[in-house]
Amino acid sequence: MSEERLKREDLWGQGDPETEVETMAGKEKDNGDSIINHSYVRRLLSTESTQSNGDDHLTRYGWGTFRPNILQCLSGVKGLLFLISFYVIAQGLIVGGLVNTSLSTIERRYRLSSSQLGLIVTSNDIITGCIFFIITYLVRSRRAKIKLLSAGALILTTGAIIWILPHFMVGLYNYGALVEKACDPAGDGAGSECDDGQRGLSSYMFMFIAAQVFFGTSSIPLYTFGSDLIEGTAPPNAGGFYLGIFGALAGVGPAIGYMLNGQLLNIYIDFNKPGAVPPSAGPSDARWLGAWWLAVPPFALLPFMVSPWLAGIPSQLPGRAVSINQQVTSKDRPQKPWVTLFREVRSLVGNGTLIGLMLSSLGMSYIGGGMGTFGVKYMESQFALSAGWSAVIVGMIFIPGGILGSLLGGYVMKRFKLGIAGALKMAIILSSSLFVISFAFLLRCDNITMAGVTAPYGSGPNPQTPVYGAAAMTGDCMKNCNCPLAYEPVCGTGGVEFFSPCYAGCRTEPVGDSEEYGSCGCVTHDTTISVTTPNNFTTVTPGHCASDCKILPFVLAMLTYYAVASAMWGPALTFVALRCVPEDQRSVGLGFQGVIRKLLANIPCPMLFGAFLDKACLMWEESCDERGACLIYDNSKLGLYFFILTFIFSCWAVLGLFGALISWNRRESKIPRAENIQREDEKARNRVSFVLDDESV
Repeated sequence: MSEERLKREDLWGQGDPETEVETMAGKEKDNGDSIINHSYVRRLLSTESTQSNGDDHLTRYGWGTFRPNILQCLSGVKGLLFLISFYVIAQGLIVGGLVNTSLSTIERRYRLSSSQLGLIVTSNDIITGCIFFIITYLVRSRRAKIKLLSAGALILTTGAIIWILPHFMVGLYNYGALVEKACDPAGDGAGSECDDGQRGLSSYMFMFIAAQVFFGTSSIPLYTFGSDLIEGTAPPNAGGFYLGIFGALAGVGPAIGYMLNGQLLNIYIDFNKPGAVPPSAGPSDARWLGAWWLAVPPFALLPFMVSPWLAGIPSQLPGRAVSINQQVTSKDRPQKPWVTLFREVRSLVGNGTLIGLMLSSLGMSYIGGGMGTFGVKYMESQFALSAGWSAVIVGMIFIPGGILGSLLGGYVMKRFKLGIAGALKMAIILSSSLFVISFAFLLRCDNITMAGVTAPYGSGPNPQTPVYGAAAMTGDCMKNCNCPLAYEPVCGTGGVEFFSPCYAGCRTEPVGDSEEYGSCGCVTHDTTISVTTPNNFTTVTPGHCASDCKILPFVLAMLTYYAVASAMWGPALTFVALRCVPEDQRSVGLGFQGVIRKLLANIPCPMLFGAFLDKACLMWEESCDERGACLIYDNSKLGLYFFILTFIFSCWAVLGLFGALISWNRRESKIPRAENIQREDEKARNRVSFVLDDESV
């Protein structure tokens, strides 16, 4: 059997049977390579129609023999899309929204470094990259895909439960609320903060990793088989329209998650535990940790409840010649599919346009992954914002910006009728503007002035950074105070902050409605005055000192453009990825590109960004002989590292696109511009019509 004959057989059974009969008959006349007799096909169709009467219930929605008429509104593509919408919204809301906005809170609560946090994030992509090819290769039948889709919803619920378990397994968050905060020469504050409940918190990292493994596993059937089932169930020429709705729903979940968790982080983390004492200044207090876990349980119920409904999706579609396809082609399929897959992958590696496209995609994945994981932390540190407000700002920028960018990219492709070369040039222009915008990260606010970290105590020596734990900070004005190690920043005169009221040498606590600590000897910056001398003592107030940094609106505008421009090239790259490979290698090409992106970009990206951010730390939390999270960052280094990484990977993306364009131009120069080439280009445009518009040909 010829190669062309095999290709035609692989396409058999994907559309309306009568249409396929006519198509095959036409190909017999055109090519002279008959793969099946026309009358024989009609006899098979007639036989299949007779045999299908006994299995008619398989085309109806339901379970087993229970398939009532009232539920048949769910048997079509609209019902399928309605059911999957609960799954995809829950997936995006939990994984893309609630998890991402909780990372900085989890980092502080469980005393994790940025590198450890990066490992937690990459666990999702590690499992996806490892089993993606295996699952998509082994699962071929519609019924098996439906079963895995239903199981994937349960897996998502399981991952959500594991994700919040650490909150219920640890004791109260100890930020020093129950220890003496003021200077007490006779006290024992330094040792009072450490208790058995605070030891080994970083070991819970493995529970978060396990939850991410479940999250990654649940995403495979949703975004592979889910889209496949939608397109296959849709009426002729309408698959692209429903896939567009599916893609829009995938963006709704993260947007809701960002906004919702931004508000819930204003609720104290341990409000449900007896004896919890929130910081006195509320969410604006630097010690505040929000209820990162609160929204997960109710939304974890969504996939759990929809799972049995997904299992009721019809196993067969009425009027589709699926079994005929199997009868005609099964005996002629290659007996060693792994050999065929290897040959296809080898062919893709030799495609210069696809490889250039893949390299460009890697660069943009590094940028998107870094901003998605550490963007909230950047806003917190650079502009002294709370975790909740930072999450809201990042969500307001990147989620709507990404949706708007995708729509604009599709409109430009449609408006100017761009081909492959035009699409690549459009992507080059967009990515070139991105590395110019990356200079916005060089704009920074001044570091906080904290005695013992960024400024000396009085006329004492300049501190050596990074500082490991509060015990490393010393000043003559508080050296006999036996201060606890709890982080509770306070603001003194001149915009100078102190690690806590005790480290400011304060001897009296607030009285009545006042929040000020009094008799603070260190505020004078005069080391010749004893802490017991009452002269020239001043007060401090809880929280960070007010910042006069004015660059936040400008940075937000630049980041908004960054989000829109980076999303605009999505339709263009999808078009090129589908067009630059042979017809029978489209799905393999997209899968190959996706796996490479996860293994080489999504997995190492958070760890790379985390390692750089750790180098910008000025002061580490340390208690119970363990190093915890970073408390204070150097804003200059933080912005510099973000600039270096985004600039390098933006340039990387541009170079990859140039390589793809050069490779395509060379390929085109070797092929005459004949009429059949133009027809192939038009076919490619029709194949990706779901990206460009709502019409299909």
